[in-house]
Amino acid sequence: MFLDWFTLIVVVTYLAYEAYALKTGRTITISRWVYNASNGWPLLPFILGLVVGGLAVHFLWHWCPASGVGKG
Repeated sequence: MFLDWFTLIVVVTYLAYEAYALKTGRTITISRWVYNASNGWPLLPFILGLVVGGLAVHFLWHWCPASGVGKG
């Protein structure tokens, strides 16, 4: 439940910032910043993917040593 709300908040915040940046004519949006940073350092998307993937495994992996999930 928390992750559903958290994901929704992140997506809405991203869309609001992108829309505001495009509406006001800003040249740097989040998407453009990621593109520019990736051009300067091509390993950035891979590193960000490792970080996000590592956090996902850390927080979402069902690890309950004695309570039953995965106990078999």
